[in-house]
Amino acid sequence: MKNLIILLLVFCVQMGADGQSIDPELRLKLQGKTKFQDIKSTVWSHLTGKLALLNETDTLERKAIMRQMKKWNREFWINEYYTNANGEVEPQSKVISNALNHRKKEEQKTGSGSRTQVEGWVQNGPISTNFGLVYGEGVGRIDRLAFHPTQPNVLFAGSPHGGLFKTTNSGEEWFPISEYVASLGVSGIAVHPVNPDTIYVLSGDGDSSDDGLVNSYNYRSQCNGVYKSTNGGMTWRKLSEFPGVADTVLYRGRNLIIDPTNPLILYAATSLGLFRTNNGGLSWINVVPGVNIWDVKIKPGNSNYVYCVGNNFFRRSVDGGLSFTPIFIEHLDPATRISMAVTPANPSKIALLAGKNTNPNSLVGVFISTDSGGNFDRTYYDNSDNLFFNYIDLNVTNNQIDYDNVIAISPVNENIILAGGLCLWRSEDGGYDWSQETAYWATSDGLHEYIHPDQHSLMYHPINNKLYVANDGGVYVSDNNGDDFEFMQTGLSVTQFYHFEEENDEDDSWGALRILEYW
Repeated sequence: MKNLIILLLVFCVQMGADGQSIDPELRLKLQGKTKFQDIKSTVWSHLTGKLALLNETDTLERKAIMRQMKKWNREFWINEYYTNANGEVEPQSKVISNALNHRKKEEQKTGSGSRTQVEGWVQNGPISTNFGLVYGEGVGRIDRLAFHPTQPNVLFAGSPHGGLFKTTNSGEEWFPISEYVASLGVSGIAVHPVNPDTIYVLSGDGDSSDDGLVNSYNYRSQCNGVYKSTNGGMTWRKLSEFPGVADTVLYRGRNLIIDPTNPLILYAATSLGLFRTNNGGLSWINVVPGVNIWDVKIKPGNSNYVYCVGNNFFRRSVDGGLSFTPIFIEHLDPATRISMAVTPANPSKIALLAGKNTNPNSLVGVFISTDSGGNFDRTYYDNSDNLFFNYIDLNVTNNQIDYDNVIAISPVNENIILAGGLCLWRSEDGGYDWSQETAYWATSDGLHEYIHPDQHSLMYHPINNKLYVANDGGVYVSDNNGDDFEFMQTGLSVTQFYHFEEENDEDDSWGALRILEYW
């Protein structure tokens, strides 16, 4: 029975399904079966048999079984691609890792060190858009950003499904640098503060909702730990696994940061807790175990202070991340996701943006601390002007706080704070009063700045103080705190195609996209 449970966990983790949701009768029939085809035929026989026992009048029961059949059929179709030589389903990350290792060995045999594409394949785009400011502008979703410590024209952008990209000309052109990573998802990026050729990536898709389309249809890129490159992204190796994590454990990466004063120390925020390493990833310890951690920050200028936030809590360390203490914050408890910001303009200041999974009153509030997290005041909680929503032209009040939730403080003026979800809002008085800065749609009057909706990362550059935004459309930059934005897209080949179709009498190919409609 133990082997059956392990098999079902691997299979259902791969499918994005819940192993405990398999009904007991089917679970009993699957006992002892380890091969993909055996599992498939058993499941199909079980469901068609139940369907045959129903009368035509049993409408609701028939619909329920048909929904199960549809879900299982979709998941079988996906998992057939990850069946090993023994006919058993393996985790996607393991399959990809084996393929990459095989490719490396072949290159060593031939003496080729180049990273050329497999013969017969060429990238056919899209790498940019040219259809102007309309809803859906963009090349694809970017979730995480990072900066070179000394060269402001060098930036890094991570996609939840397209890997890691780098630009050396301030975003005019991007190119991929994560070919040898066994996960196309990036949920965190950390660049060494002294040797920027050393880059760390936390893998997976950290923002997609567990109840959303991406996860439900198994399009989500799963977390497979932390990867490290010491040559600027030419090659990568996986670091040691987080303790307690195995192939059968499904978890999310959220963010990754590096200690600027001791680069051997890194923190990985995950759905399993906050992991810390003091040896560059050779080993990890879970310093905040058993809870989901959305974000982690280090106090500017003092690495003894480390902060982390979860669904509805804030915790603080004053001993360099070795231990964390919960800090009570009044009114924070209803939250289900919190984002966090700090600033060198006032190293003792912390800003939190908290939301909850209720509509339309999803804003829990903006919380400000000026004593390094000892105390917080709620400065804003007006749900009639909800910072997660859009009120320009047509109201858009989608509750997506678990998907898009960002906040940042200016590095030169602590009173300027930007935050949002669908769009961006700005406060110029330290978080008390807010105005919407970007529109969900491109407005006909041109009076409101448009950037693609659904914001995933909001960061000020530590050298030039420019504001960078990563969202479902790509990367944007502003040099005036969000008054105007420039779209930086060329080369960000991260568009997520679900399906293709070719016209019979034309050379045109049509692709159905996530987020960006169609091409």
